[in-house]
Amino acid sequence: AYGTAVNHLFGSGSAPLNFSRFPAWCVYALGMAFGVLADHCVDDILFVEQMRTGMYAFTSCRRFAICCGWDIPDKKSPPPSQRFRTLGAITDLSGFPSSLILFEPAADRVAKILEEFQDIFRNQRLTPALAGELFGKMMFASSQYFMKYGRCMLRAFSRRRHERRSGWNPQLNAACRFWIHNVHNVQSGKPREIPVNIGRLPV
Repeated sequence: AYGTAVNHLFGSGSAPLNFSRFPAWCVYALGMAFGVLADHCVDDILFVEQMRTGMYAFTSCRRFAICCGWDIPDKKSPPPSQRFRTLGAITDLSGFPSSLILFEPAADRVAKILEEFQDIFRNQRLTPALAGELFGKMMFASSQYFMKYGRCMLRAFSRRRHERRSGWNPQLNAACRFWIHNVHNVQSGKPREIPVNIGRLPV
């Protein structure tokens, strides 16, 4: 008996089921071999767990991977940490649950966004695809870091993503100038505090 690698059409109706069969077997094997309650997802999946049980689960998964002959680097699956990166932001759980969770932007993400705005402003050109990408990034920054700071300066990007042109206009000019001069506020401000119970809400 032998196996042959064949194409898999992800547009077909059975694609999600076929894609999940192998990860589902890994979840079953981890449970049987190590007594670990595991789960699987198409993309990244994050858990908040006690350090003791989290480290045990991490070590079990790594040992399972070695048994299967898989090389999983720390970059792809980092060890458990109280300070970790999610979606371009740093989450700090070092004081949880006795104190607040802290949330702050990653410095390299802020620098990259600033560079993108400077390139667009220099070239005086913005395609609908890039406008949609920028709108998504800044909506995340506006809601997670600023709450709603700068939301009105995203309308020009939202409008452009539905247009069939890439020329420059006063609205895009004003929006780009605003973010070039204010995106540093994301990094310079103190981390956002996330209350862990109703009694800690800032009201």
